[in-house]
Amino acid sequence: MVTLRALLALAHVLLTAAAPTPPETEHRRWADAAFELTTALNCSDAVVTSAARCDRLKLISRQRAAVYLAERPAGTQLVSLLPDGELTAVGDVDAVLVIDPFPDASWGHLVTVFTVERHHKAGKCGPFGGVRLETGECISRAVKTRCLNKLETQYHLDDVAVRCQLNFLPEVRVRPPALPPSGGPANLLTCRPLPGFGLCPRLRPLAETSTLLCDPSSDNHHRCDTTHFVETRCRLFETCDQAVLLSGGWNRLHSDQRSRINMLHMYRMLHHTGFHKHNIKVFFANGHDNTDGSDEAYPRTYLHASAMKLGLRYHLRKMCAEPHCVDSLVVYLNSPAANDGSALLWDADGDGIASHHERYRVSELLSDLESCAARQVLLLVDQSFSGRVVRAIANSPNHANVQVASAGSADEYSWGGEFTRVWSATNHSRACTSHISKSLRSAVFRSHPESASGPEVPPALTLFGAPCDITPALTAAELNKSYRGCQNLPITVWFRGRVGRPAAASLEQLVQEAATRRSRPPEHP
Repeated sequence: MVTLRALLALAHVLLTAAAPTPPETEHRRWADAAFELTTALNCSDAVVTSAARCDRLKLISRQRAAVYLAERPAGTQLVSLLPDGELTAVGDVDAVLVIDPFPDASWGHLVTVFTVERHHKAGKCGPFGGVRLETGECISRAVKTRCLNKLETQYHLDDVAVRCQLNFLPEVRVRPPALPPSGGPANLLTCRPLPGFGLCPRLRPLAETSTLLCDPSSDNHHRCDTTHFVETRCRLFETCDQAVLLSGGWNRLHSDQRSRINMLHMYRMLHHTGFHKHNIKVFFANGHDNTDGSDEAYPRTYLHASAMKLGLRYHLRKMCAEPHCVDSLVVYLNSPAANDGSALLWDADGDGIASHHERYRVSELLSDLESCAARQVLLLVDQSFSGRVVRAIANSPNHANVQVASAGSADEYSWGGEFTRVWSATNHSRACTSHISKSLRSAVFRSHPESASGPEVPPALTLFGAPCDITPALTAAELNKSYRGCQNLPITVWFRGRVGRPAAASLEQLVQEAATRRSRPPEHP
């Protein structure tokens, strides 16, 4: 005879078997499979990345890897966009999952992307390699659309890695005309702190990253004018130390607190060193930041959106064309970077794809600093693939007074703000910039910093242009009087420097360059 207790136990078993799998358990199962596929790549035939980086990928710790996930809302299809392309068809899959093996690296670093089908039919699981789980799901690797087709039949694997490597988080959206879930963001991808995996990065608050301050493509008023909003101070009979900081990110997921901290540390160092607040122009992410306004060493008044590319370039060109406008010019780059070295600015139009006006290319940077009239130019590059900027400057005959230092080589990432911490923590009162560049080799541990100097770069000057190797050393009073901040110039010196200099670049020239670039076929990094 069946007892009541036995019947209750049987009912519990049946109800448990019929209950759906808890989402956390399901997501952990998917992430485990994706991580195993990530570390099991065949490095001799790697399409995902170069063979050298593939070997490093096999050594990553599960406890450090970050996991991102986007699930398809019922009744919709997905589309997955990248700054430099689109992923293979993800329309009907149930989820897109990303493994970030190097969360400490600056953006422009390798991630692996997978699609998830909950009820996969019999047959091959994914065209680019995948695994079918015992629970029925297919976890399949995703690649860029047509990245292999863009290559010749006989291609080198390094070329494949450049074309096909995924260096940014995809933006996963519902395919139009469907709309995202009510009240939700357009990008469905979010970081998930799953057990056994790494912590999620600290992003900037949602309120700070939801809108673009002064969108140059839609705001038509004086404060958002792309040239007047960035006030370039070049006064009569005066020369000043000036700085431009470009930092922040591409969109919310690529704009973490680390980039904000890097920017603040550099700003405070420059201000403490003697750079006047109005001579430090900051182009940061979407232009929003809610730091307490009581902080005097904070660039609130001079904070612009990085999307203001025309304003950034016109400001640099105007300073470099005006004789005696700038004594020491410091340019700091700390943005997500493509593998050609170009910096990604904010996604101003929100389409998820980095167009010409949302990239600051190495060639454009060189054009803006060409034959600069400043006494010295110091270019500090703390972003992935930063060595490409060093090589471009080193091979240029038109940047004789430029000294450049990078966080790594042409094919390396920047890690954890190590490079920025060295420059921002140094007491620059008597430190030679050349000595600091050399010290980076022992102070930066996860990459190989590079540097180069033009033939006209003074061999022994501080960041603000004071001699750093004289005995006895200059006193603080002497530094403040003759070198820090701004100094008055004799009328004869001021006029003498203006003879033979080219006219300042016009805004019309920059607009024409941008129009020419947009008319060309798209370039793929």
